Amino acid sequence: MKETFTLWSPVLGLDWNCSAVLPDGYDDPAGSFRRRPLMILLHGAYGNHTNLQERIDVPGMLDRLMSSGVLPEFIAVFPDGFNSYYIDGPSLRMETAIIRDLIPFLEKKYRVITAPKSRVIGGISMGGYGAVRLALKYPELFSSAVGISPAVWEVPAEGSAVRGSWHLFGNDQTPFLQENWDRYHPLRLLDGYAEKRSPVSFILLGGGADTDVPPEAVLGFAEKLSTRADVFTEIHPDGTHAWAYWKDAMERALCLIGNKISEVQL
Repeated sequence: MKETFTLWSPVLGLDWNCSAVLPDGYDDPAGSFRRRPLMILLHGAYGNHTNLQERIDVPGMLDRLMSSGVLPEFIAVFPDGFNSYYIDGPSLRMETAIIRDLIPFLEKKYRVITAPKSRVIGGISMGGYGAVRLALKYPELFSSAVGISPAVWEVPAEGSAVRGSWHLFGNDQTPFLQENWDRYHPLRLLDGYAEKRSPVSFILLGGGADTDVPPEAVLGFAEKLSTRADVFTEIHPDGTHAWAYWKDAMERALCLIGNKISEVQL
């Protein structure tokens, strides 16, 4: 069952659009006591809260995988991340909004398991960057994080939005400064992640034919991440930075999440 909702976010100062997928039987009075794990899925650049539902039918995947027992009965939520890279940027404090506004709201609105071991975050491209970064900074809140074609270049690709038309990592004079990109990069969070001693399982999937976020960027990031965290990395030889690959990669990621979640007691 799909639904769209709006929450008032004091952090963002706006009414925030989100979508959700609820498992079959969620509204059945006989199961009103049941709580489910929570999955937060983040869209990529130029997207919104509907992308992962309309472009690759994640709701259909969830229904199929949950009904077959491959995936537990998750409550999946898709927030509108704008073009924020899910950081506290110069105009939108998206990172703080997710932590302070979104997650507490979801725990009140839906019957979700509030234990971090039953909370997953994932995303595609810009959303993959956001998911990995949030899990590294707040490992006490998540059990697993998925990055599909995650935009984790150490030096962003020429032609990427963050280097050209956006001003997330720049200043008043220029849209991009490498030093600002470095300051926000997930790799800067590795020491703090290790100090918190709240292990997160990371799943990184990339395409071997991806020219936007090439496999070398994903593998290089995974190698450094693996010095501090549990990381599963997989590169599909023919995968590109496009919806055709992301459809297969998302289903693969959901199956892997199912395996990870089954290892803990829900």
